[in-house]
Amino acid sequence: MGDLTSGQQALLRFLQKQSVLTAEDAAAVESLCRNEDLALPVALERRSKMTDGQLAELLASALRLRLVDLTSHTIDPVVTRLVKETIATRYQVLPVRVDGNTLDVATVNPLDIDAMKAIEFATSKRVHFVVASHTEIQDAIKHTYRLEESLEQFLQNVPDQEIALTRSKLARQEQLLKTNVVAKATVDDTRTQLDGLEKRRGELLAAKVRPEDLRAPVDGVIATVRVVAGQVVAQIDQLFQIIDPASLLVEALVFDQINPDTVDDAIATGGTDAAIKLKFMGRSRALQQQYSILQFQILETPVPLNVGAPVTVIAATGERVTGIVLPRSAVAQAPNGQTVVFSQKEPEVFLPRTVRAEPFDGQSVMITGGITPGEKIVVQNAPLINQVR
Repeated sequence: MGDLTSGQQALLRFLQKQSVLTAEDAAAVESLCRNEDLALPVALERRSKMTDGQLAELLASALRLRLVDLTSHTIDPVVTRLVKETIATRYQVLPVRVDGNTLDVATVNPLDIDAMKAIEFATSKRVHFVVASHTEIQDAIKHTYRLEESLEQFLQNVPDQEIALTRSKLARQEQLLKTNVVAKATVDDTRTQLDGLEKRRGELLAAKVRPEDLRAPVDGVIATVRVVAGQVVAQIDQLFQIIDPASLLVEALVFDQINPDTVDDAIATGGTDAAIKLKFMGRSRALQQQYSILQFQILETPVPLNVGAPVTVIAATGERVTGIVLPRSAVAQAPNGQTVVFSQKEPEVFLPRTVRAEPFDGQSVMITGGITPGEKIVVQNAPLINQVR
């Protein structure tokens, strides 16, 4: 066996810091692992330093990780398929639980960063280590992966056994057919059964090397990709997100109770001044965190949109309001947080006026208080004037 891995070396340094091993003990354990090809927990137990159970308890307590008893833990085959047997055997790990994008993995050595990186690369999930003893993990790996391998081999051998029996049955019937003991139809049925079994065996053998085509149920463009080479996927995993750019919708969060029947028109504004024309589609009836959701269809958009991009929706209800319409560039924010506009008192002298402003459309706001008709208001570069002190 070669030198210890970086994870094993980190574990030896950890045990020295915990005063479990001296420098001489660590060198002896390392030599034993190298010369006799032993796992580090086995070498520690061979040197009578600690059992694998004591090592697991020490790691869990010192690193504040959860200690798992795999002898009483129910192993989910769907979860274990996320990590291949080669990775599980190499790093002595076993996946025990998946929660969204987080995968709980039982390990002998939670200090093995290489193991964490390898599992995260293979599964595309964030790995959270829990601690188990070396003996329990080895037994669990044998029970989980070897059982599945034996079952697969058994299923593949079933057609061979049936084919052998059917061939013998067909040979006997053909001999009896010569003396008219059995009907020719019976022989034909057995021959058809044999052909079907041979075809099934060929399909099983081809399935091991034949790639499987993935076909999306809808047309569109690929928005996100969550595929990694060598990844093991389950039925619930989303590999590709496919969207139709011509069928995007806008969801607006509304914290006020409004009547959707009064919504006549709506626009949305994003990071630019361009207005996106919308059409009201409907709303949710359930209140979610003190807001309801209104859904709009995009009719016209002057700029390309990205899925998930935040926008501000301005809906017109047809209700009469009174105010002064100004460009958005006329409004600034004072140092105290109030909304202000600048009124020209005399040449090169501008006074800030605190106002009440409401959205009007994508390029304008409505001032409902704070100024009077006839005042000269700065409508361009008001934020620049706001910087002058």
